Amino acid sequence: MDIIKELYDRNLYFIIEEIFTFLDVKTIKNCFLVSYNWNENLRKYKIWKRFFCKKLKNNLKFELLSELNGWNKLLNEQENDYETEGQGEKLYEDICTKIWDSLDELVSAPIISKKLYTGSNILCMVAHYNYLFSGMTDSTIRVWTLCQPTKHNKPIKILEGHRKEVRSLAGHGPYLASASSDIRIWSLETWAMLRVLKYPGEICLQVSLLSDRILCVSEEFRLSLWHWFGHKSIQFMYNTSLAQQGTPDFIRIGEVFIVAAYILQHYSAHLGNHCNLGKDPKEYDNER
Repeated sequence: MDIIKELYDRNLYFIIEEIFTFLDVKTIKNCFLVSYNWNENLRKYKIWKRFFCKKLKNNLKFELLSELNGWNKLLNEQENDYETEGQGEKLYEDICTKIWDSLDELVSAPIISKKLYTGSNILCMVAHYNYLFSGMTDSTIRVWTLCQPTKHNKPIKILEGHRKEVRSLAGHGPYLASASSDIRIWSLETWAMLRVLKYPGEICLQVSLLSDRILCVSEEFRLSLWHWFGHKSIQFMYNTSLAQQGTPDFIRIGEVFIVAAYILQHYSAHLGNHCNLGKDPKEYDNER
């Protein structure tokens, strides 16, 4: 008798959920390999989502980690786009697989800090690809590893090439973008400088390296945009004024919006135009 199929046929899925709370992630994944019927029923009734919800409800450590990473918000969002391709269930599976077996270590591990010797003043920092990068006033980029101890806490690499201070850093995949009086793209595999991008303006205040675009905002509050698909395929598209005078105190560039302050305002990260806060971000994607 197929116990999983029988329980689902009798609408007793809550018994399966209760059983699965006593299993580890590896055992649950193996259950999908037992037979076609097990695989079909477990996916049909979204066992990973139910497993996630039970752990979120019953485990305080899991609840804390979910809150810190924003995973609990998944339950309040519309998942219609994910569900059509099974991506919603895959997302819950990925979360459980990544952290459940090491949950105690992740939550209870002591915070370790150390002093780094920079040799100059730091203007910006970013952690990416197991490295910590700092943009310096002496126009260099200093690199520390986050995985291994370094001798005397000195940088393992110093990237040189900029002529002025480095004001912003951004990482994406095996690449790092740095912004000063120009934008430079670096390889994190060879540490070579791959491209130099010029733009109108004196200093770039904020650079963002997205999946298909490079964006920067200059001191004159002008947005410059390049399409890119790796360092060998970068095409300048346009630059535009963001209609704000002077130097902003705060800028953040995201996939859809650019947030800038004096007065909090939103701009499209695709077109550079001012956005209505009440407008659906997807409408701006349709305007591209």
